[in-house]
Amino acid sequence: MQRAQRRRAQRSLADRLRFETLLSNLSAALSSCPTAEIDREIEMGLRRIVEDLGMDRAILWSLDERAGEARVTHAWARAWHSAHRGGHQERTVPWLRTRIREGQVLRLPSPADPDEAPVDRHSLAQMGTRSTALAPLVEGGVVVGGLSVGTVLEERRWPDELMPRLRLLADVFANALARQHAEQAAHASARDIRDLAGRLLTAEDDERRRIARELHDGVNQDLASLSIALSVLEDGLPADTSDDRRREVTRLHTRAVELAEAIRHLSHELHPGILQYAGLATALRSHCREFDGSHEVRVTYQSDDDLGPCPPTSPSASTG
Repeated sequence: MQRAQRRRAQRSLADRLRFETLLSNLSAALSSCPTAEIDREIEMGLRRIVEDLGMDRAILWSLDERAGEARVTHAWARAWHSAHRGGHQERTVPWLRTRIREGQVLRLPSPADPDEAPVDRHSLAQMGTRSTALAPLVEGGVVVGGLSVGTVLEERRWPDELMPRLRLLADVFANALARQHAEQAAHASARDIRDLAGRLLTAEDDERRRIARELHDGVNQDLASLSIALSVLEDGLPADTSDDRRREVTRLHTRAVELAEAIRHLSHELHPGILQYAGLATALRSHCREFDGSHEVRVTYQSDDDLGPCPPTSPSASTG
């Protein structure tokens, strides 16, 4: 009896040591790996759980509240059995889904009642699972999925000490997934900000194009008409018109021409047509020449390849 008790104590100690080693290695791997490698590390962790705890397969799944189903996200099974990677409706396992949402660690068959959850056991049998144990995945105080381990060839009675261990393993996976989801959310937020910036730039460019077109086709045309009218007026002044009156008409004509040129230049600065129709390289080269002429600074532009035209950007496009 003493030898039997000693052997049981030794087995219990060995099992606990093996589990603590598994938990430590899994926690270290998932907490230190880059988020891009979390999925791979989770798969490797599920493999170690199967091998170290003597299971047939281990699965991580998420709860889809809107669809009312559980969807497998990560799985690993022994070579002679494929892991179930699909999803299933929660109505097929009502007992398990109700209690997992309450944060309970579950097992089937359950020692409390061998006839417990007949619908769940029938559904699991159809999926090739003889027995299973589940622990909830909790993120931010909310159950978002679960970790399940199971056997396929034979029914297994789950010891009481496995239940808290399974919860610890689920917590390690939940922390890694929370870190992954946080980074994905950060990337999505940054992408949304880039998209918004792109839409704002596109809206600004559209408005500049509209104003440039109105200046060129509206105001500048009116100024051109005014300049022509003043020129006609200047040429048709009576012979007895005073010199002061002639100089005033000439000054107004000159001012109208200057205003037309200023409006033309402003329209060009708001949205140069050469950028759209001749391409970026030609537009840059033209801008350098204009800068030379207006600032008396020598600017040299060189392009190895033709940069091509600049197509208009749609409002939904994002900046690069």
